[in-house]
Amino acid sequence: PSTVRLVDSSEASILVTAIIEEMTTKNIEIPKSSIQILNLSSRYSYSFANNDNIIVTVKGLADNIKDITAADIQASVDLDDVSQVGTITLPVSLTLSDTFDAQITGEVTVSGVLTRNSTTSSSRP
Repeated sequence: PSTVRLVDSSEASILVTAIIEEMTTKNIEIPKSSIQILNLSSRYSYSFANNDNIIVTVKGLADNIKDITAADIQASVDLDDVSQVGTITLPVSLTLSDTFDAQITGEVTVSGVLTRNSTTSSSRP
């Protein structure tokens, strides 16, 4: 900072030690059963195309990411503007708990099937 001054200006050099640590990544498996389905209209049903886990990659310093588990990541898909029935691929919204100094990298998508619920009406003769 500009307010820092050397006591003896004839000794105009200082020694600074910096520890530089490489950023690392960790892959975490999240079961699809823990993905929240948001804004699904009651007229539709949505199911995942398969039961495979999704893989989420987190990046940070090794000490910061070593304890991150699937429970620390919130995953959701938003069906708010989706009305096309059939197989669809949606982006997964991922949020990492604030207790970790790390970030989620890359994008994750899931495939699923959107179907219109059948309405049964009974008519009386």
